[in-house]
Amino acid sequence: SQGRADAQRLVATRLLERVHDPLGHFSRLQRIHPARGDIAIRQPAPGGFSRGPSPAC
Repeated sequence: SQGRADAQRLVATRLLERVHDPLGHFSRLQRIHPARGDIAIRQPAPGGFSRGPSPAC
C-alpha cells in the first residue's frame, strides 16, 4: 500500500541522514529541548554513589 511505502521511505531517509550526519540528531534535539542535557548532568548518580574522588584508604 501507499502508506507502507511512505513509511519505509521515511525510515530509509532517517537512516541515511544518521549515517551521513551522526551528531546531527543530537544538535536537532538540543534545538528542541536546549536544557535537557544540562538537567541530565546535574541529577545525582543512581544508588547514591558519588562521582567525586574516592576516599584514601
